[in-house]
Amino acid sequence: MKSDGLEEKLKAAQEKEKEVEAALGDAEAEKAELEKKLEELKSRPVDVAVRESGEKEIQMLREEAEAAAAKQVEEASARLKDAQTRAEAADRAAEELCWQLAATDKDTQTFKFYFDEWQAKYSAMVEALGAVTAAGPEKAEKLKTAIFGPRRNGWSDRMSFLLAVRL
Repeated sequence: MKSDGLEEKLKAAQEKEKEVEAALGDAEAEKAELEKKLEELKSRPVDVAVRESGEKEIQMLREEAEAAAAKQVEEASARLKDAQTRAEAADRAAEELCWQLAATDKDTQTFKFYFDEWQAKYSAMVEALGAVTAAGPEKAEKLKTAIFGPRRNGWSDRMSFLLAVRL
């Protein structure tokens, strides 16, 4: 597998992630601006000339303005959520490409193959050990010592190694 194509895909994903983050920032700023506008509309004093038109009309106009501003805030929130979703997707894609790029090394692929095989065998062994434990705790303790080695300070040297080696 060539790493050139993966590197280009990673760069493209990183650029897309930057674009999405910029759109996210714009959407957040627009939402904040619209929320501020809505608060201004709610707190705006009624002019004297308008008072003469009637309180009912004023209330209706104010409600319409608030509803329009609230709708704009909702739309901005929806765009913000969409931008966040796209940013998360871009993050996941970039992470996946990084893993693929790392896996292009032949030695890494070989190690990963053997490690995956070892994990499968180890899981099967631990499962069988669980069945033995249910049947006879003394026999299970001997098998645990064979697998993990003698215990020192609660953990064996092998177990410490097994816990430290993770891909």
